[in-house]
Amino acid sequence: MPSVMLSREWTDPRGSHHRAGAVVEVDDVTAARLQAEGSARIAPHKAPGAEDRAGWVGPSGGKPSVGERTGRVGPSGGRP
Repeated sequence: MPSVMLSREWTDPRGSHHRAGAVVEVDDVTAARLQAEGSARIAPHKAPGAEDRAGWVGPSGGKPSVGERTGRVGPSGGRP
């Protein structure tokens, strides 16, 4: 099921009200209809906390320290 980000308020078929800017999961048909109306766009899929890692592929101990190679894949051997 796709997630959409609402560009305006929307009440789903069950009567739940969602504010503009909310990300909601909907079925494919509803997602297409909301997009066609201009009421929503497909929300980007990101893993929880992904906004903090911006391209970092490696240990999950945190962001790479200054001077470390951010494109490196594998153990960092560095500080957490």
